[in-house]
Amino acid sequence: EKEPTADGWLATISFNNGPEYEAAVQDPFTPAEEERLGWYYEQWLSFPFTGTVKARKAAESTTAYGHALFEQLFRQNPDIVAEYKMAVRDYGYGKLAFDIRGSLGFHALHWEALKDPQHGRPFAVECPFVRQNSTPPNLHAPWRPAPTLNVLLVTARPSGRQDVAYRTISRPLVEGLQNSRLRAQIDIVRPGTYKALLRHLEEARDQHGAGYYHLIHFDLHGGLLTYEQYERIEQSASDSAANRWLYKGYGQKPLEKYAGQKAFLFFEGQETGQPDAVSDVDVADLLQAHQIPVAVLNACQSGKQVGDAETSLGQRLMEAGVQQVVAMGYSVSVTAAEVLMQSLYAQLLAEKPLQMALRQARLELYNHKQRRGGFKQSVELEDWLLPVAYQNRPVQVRVANFADAAQEAAHYERLAARYPAPTPTYGFWGRDVDILEIEKRLLGEGSAASNLLLVQGMGGAGKTTLLQHLMAWWQTTRLVEQV
Repeated sequence: EKEPTADGWLATISFNNGPEYEAAVQDPFTPAEEERLGWYYEQWLSFPFTGTVKARKAAESTTAYGHALFEQLFRQNPDIVAEYKMAVRDYGYGKLAFDIRGSLGFHALHWEALKDPQHGRPFAVECPFVRQNSTPPNLHAPWRPAPTLNVLLVTARPSGRQDVAYRTISRPLVEGLQNSRLRAQIDIVRPGTYKALLRHLEEARDQHGAGYYHLIHFDLHGGLLTYEQYERIEQSASDSAANRWLYKGYGQKPLEKYAGQKAFLFFEGQETGQPDAVSDVDVADLLQAHQIPVAVLNACQSGKQVGDAETSLGQRLMEAGVQQVVAMGYSVSVTAAEVLMQSLYAQLLAEKPLQMALRQARLELYNHKQRRGGFKQSVELEDWLLPVAYQNRPVQVRVANFADAAQEAAHYERLAARYPAPTPTYGFWGRDVDILEIEKRLLGEGSAASNLLLVQGMGGAGKTTLLQHLMAWWQTTRLVEQV
């Protein structure tokens, strides 16, 4: 983006950092079309029996949107046309890479929809697509060399049994780490409260120094809230607190009244069903303080930019110096999150750059469009558009050599000492609700918390199998050292 205009933006286009060409860019959608697309991603999946024609038109509009952007960028100037044709001829679509730089309003456009009408698929599934701020941050979180890739996973399920399955993301991630050729260590914050996250990061910094974690993954709900919506959530939480006059989210700054919408992440609160809404500013400041270079969020709307008045959570993390961020433009379904994250981490653990890993994961969404909707319905959804990648600087996922033979021996001895849980004949399925409840009772605060727990049930119900699985799971994710 060069500058805003009365009806859009004046953009500059450069190929391989060559000459800059100007192009006028406007939002291809009317407000009504934008609202319909939001309905398609945010609401239709929960009740897919009605509005099928509207949903089909919304899905088709993403293609029209991409074509319109392409026309504005690559068809209006003969010099741009020639440069584009030369790039495609010399490199092919798969070797291209798009860097989008601009203001908040410029990033509100759905750049990932960009598509050449003469090519079968959008650019975003063919090549890397990253967004960058016009102004670089003052601070950068460096990648600190270490003999293992250190990942911190934050999983929050405020609604307990009524929420998304507890280990939808964490279990495939942990199993992928165990089977990869890249040395990696994953820690899970338990319980899924903001207070627990703060304490965990402080302990890690005291023990290892800032920058110990290379990647933090937020597996929780997110959203854009008006100040009135935020007040209602806070009031509900304070009413359930022991002393509502003293209630304030732990480690959070007072939030002054604001216009428009602001991005929040929803951690577990003091009571089931009462989320703790933590603002984008608090999350960004936390990651900056602990120098974490990469953040992945499957939180809904974490990458959604609404106009130029307020930044998205992904943008906020970029401003705080996080090097690369993967976020979601709208609400993402559980099915899509499973497909996306399993593919993303499989590529990362194969030591591919994050932008290339996300491109492959987006392609999986594009090729596998069946999603579980409300009332156990299966529908096709064009949600490959939802992942948004932000970048300050490229990050290569890599690990360093061990400092000496003793450190290497200690690492592999620790792996060899892990408890190998017996594998049931037909595998270990489900039990996420039980695992969540057990961990909350053991690790929660207040009168319900206890480090003693009796697990009881009918003979053959699977009590022993569950506990054997938990022994291995807790040791692998470093909740406990020995079992």
